[in-house]
Amino acid sequence: MVDKFGEDRVFVTGDAAHVHPPTGRQGLNSSVQDAFNFGWKLALVERCFASPALLETYTDERLPVIAEILPVIAEMLKKTSDLPDKTVRARAGSTSAWARGGALLQLGGVSGQPVAAYGDASGALHAGDRVPDATGLRKVKGPSALDADTSLFRIFSPSYHTALVFAASAEDANTALASLAKYPAEAVRTVLILPAGAPVPVVDAEAVVEDRDGHAYAGYGAEQGCLTIVIVRPDDYVGARTSTA
Repeated sequence: MVDKFGEDRVFVTGDAAHVHPPTGRQGLNSSVQDAFNFGWKLALVERCFASPALLETYTDERLPVIAEILPVIAEMLKKTSDLPDKTVRARAGSTSAWARGGALLQLGGVSGQPVAAYGDASGALHAGDRVPDATGLRKVKGPSALDADTSLFRIFSPSYHTALVFAASAEDANTALASLAKYPAEAVRTVLILPAGAPVPVVDAEAVVEDRDGHAYAGYGAEQGCLTIVIVRPDDYVGARTSTA
């Protein structure tokens, strides 16, 4: 494994950066996540939407993940390479040789929370956490491609950041949306999330949804009556979170 995933204008991903034994089946999985992590950051820099310093977070976020999973899969290879021992373990009802563990799911947060490129975070959900889904959303306003009954995972996209604005009052919503309007629409899409039964304010957001079952407010630690903004990265990690609570 390399000790840095990039230097100046040269970056490496996948097998060029780390080589895996077949146990654990992490080679392709980790390579795709490398490419995804680097790809959206490079796109922002190339379009002059972000500083080149953003590319430095590629190493900061991916290298610790690979460093964690390599010893796990190496130990799996060691345990499974001895056929007699593997057979004895299987007969004894033990599957420890094939235990993957949580690290190999690669579904936790990125390393170094909060993500340096986005600033501080506070509250129940932190920068660097993988975002939760929330079902039971009713579309009040939005593109025709968005279903009337939808979820956050259907709203998020790998092509842009999504700014979730939790606000019940028109004043709070418009204040937040005005501050987000300075960013290019191609890079940031705004979604206003209303609590169940709240009146629909007149706002300039790409989408407005009603959180009928309360899953979005609960999952993102947003309190009714308070303004909460969560920035979701293209790779479905929290970039930043701020709240008046």
